[in-house]
Amino acid sequence: MAATYVTSAELKANLGIGTLYADSIVEEVCQTAEDLLNQYLWFDSYPVVGAGIYNNVGMVLISSPTSYVTGQTVTLSGCGTTYNGTKTITGTYPYTNG
Repeated sequence: MAATYVTSAELKANLGIGTLYADSIVEEVCQTAEDLLNQYLWFDSYPVVGAGIYNNVGMVLISSPTSYVTGQTVTLSGCGTTYNGTKTITGTYPYTNG
């Protein structure tokens, strides 16, 4: 997967290295930098404690419901194919629809 924080084109332009290094080398540097940064960033991660479908709407219950807000995008994993993937929160406790 290509690095997303800084692309190889951006790095080449900012450093002014042009074609001095192969694209694969510059991309590896970008990806390594991104991997290092991710070790120091804090990402919300809470276990899903329940899931179900009600009126054709998928619902998940997480262990810290107040950590997320309506409209926020989250990535669910380990919940089964119905729930896994990137989802947008359409309601939060105390069960809003907005």
